[in-house]
Amino acid sequence: MSNNKTREIWVDYVKVFACVFVVLGHFFQSMTISGILHAGAIYNWFNYSVQQFHVPLFFICSGYLFSKYSSVRTLGEYKRNIHKKALNLGVPYLFFSTVSWVMKTAFSSSVNSEVGPLWYSLFVSPILGYWFLYCLLLIFMISPTIKTKKEGAVLLFIALIMRVVWIFTGDFTFIEASAVLRYFIWFVIGGMVSRFDITAIFKNKAITACGFILAALFIAGSIAVSKLGLKNGFVDLALGLIMCFGVIFVIGGLFYNKESRFFLSFSKYTLPIYVMHTIFAAALRIALVKLGVTMPAVHIVLGLAICFAGPIIAAIIMEKTVYLEFFIYPVKVINKIKAKKQG
Repeated sequence: MSNNKTREIWVDYVKVFACVFVVLGHFFQSMTISGILHAGAIYNWFNYSVQQFHVPLFFICSGYLFSKYSSVRTLGEYKRNIHKKALNLGVPYLFFSTVSWVMKTAFSSSVNSEVGPLWYSLFVSPILGYWFLYCLLLIFMISPTIKTKKEGAVLLFIALIMRVVWIFTGDFTFIEASAVLRYFIWFVIGGMVSRFDITAIFKNKAITACGFILAALFIAGSIAVSKLGLKNGFVDLALGLIMCFGVIFVIGGLFYNKESRFFLSFSKYTLPIYVMHTIFAAALRIALVKLGVTMPAVHIVLGLAICFAGPIIAAIIMEKTVYLEFFIYPVKVINKIKAKKQG
């Protein structure tokens, strides 16, 4: 996935879409928990709705790329894959979770909520936003690459059973175990998608219209579910499937053979935005509260701006310093250092 000949633009664009809604979801959650905004019917609908598709889209993209461009079929391949994933996911997870924990501990009266001991926040109940990296690493530990539709069907059946187990048992004390049960199905769906000629599907002009129809169905369905109080694990799964494929069909249909300089540039920073947006938002909120600024409009405008601009600027600075970039892209930095020594 290092050049335009193999890079699949639609995956980058789907990740951008998912990243934006993850930021919006976390931002407005923090605003209501901190008391700056009051939760109402619109917020409750939005908060419920985005949770059905933003993180599942990330898992689908990860599963798709994993099965299409990797091979984990032997013990040696498994060891190499886990070593690489442990670095790429473990380093940013541990570093940014610790930074967030320090902020929450030092400014417990000004942030969303207090946290427990560091070891508990790292390994038992991850801080909001960072559990995804932990969960994804655990999923890489248990999942082989899907190379045939038959293999995908078997793994999808297992993932569905895991999802049903989660529906009936709920979250465990070790929250990541329940997260794997809940989200493994999305990762497998991504792997299954990789077994189809996705470009040929996107070329069908009707696929974009189908995507918009699915998105409309999702909006109508989520509103009905929220108003009628019909939320449950099976309904959530159905809504998630509808919206995830709606997003993929719309983005794939519109952009499978087109490049947007803005979206391509934005896609380079989805990981920095993901791991740093809550830190920048919390820091700004603490500063505004200390200054006596409580107007929701000010917090919303400045908060959303810093959620995106802060991580992007930080990532650019970290990239120029090389060694600081290790905390975002450890394998990339290690390879740079090795190449420099060899050169």
